[in-house]
Amino acid sequence: MSLLQKGIYDKMRNIKFRGLSVRPDVAWVYGDVHFGVDNLKAHIHQVKGINVSCFVDPETIGQFTGLLDKNGVEVYGKDIVTFLDVKMVVEWRDCCAAWVLFSPKEPQYQYADMQEYVIEVGKDDWILNCEVIGNTTDTPKLITPDLTS
Repeated sequence: MSLLQKGIYDKMRNIKFRGLSVRPDVAWVYGDVHFGVDNLKAHIHQVKGINVSCFVDPETIGQFTGLLDKNGVEVYGKDIVTFLDVKMVVEWRDCCAAWVLFSPKEPQYQYADMQEYVIEVGKDDWILNCEVIGNTTDTPKLITPDLTS
């Protein structure tokens, strides 16, 4: 019996990226990411009927986590989500080789038991309580601490 027949391949995650185009007439671009030799330039190659390649700002690139929020919206790295009434950022952590939710605005969620929630693909029923409300590029004020109060 092949792996496909065993149902293993149908659980594989769709690996794609999102980045903000450097062209003013193009917004977000989705697809495969390619970095230049110096890592200062990046472009995303997308396929939408025709092959398109577009240079993007490397600082805006986020990888698709493979998960959808409670509204069916794809969740990417650098997205801002609400979880347990707290605004959190989706980030990749090399130390645990996992996606985590991190709250830079809520001190009680930093360096404590609830600092980060590890996103485990396959054990993702908690994601049904998350909602994507923005990202760190378009809506950074959602997670920037208010220094005036």
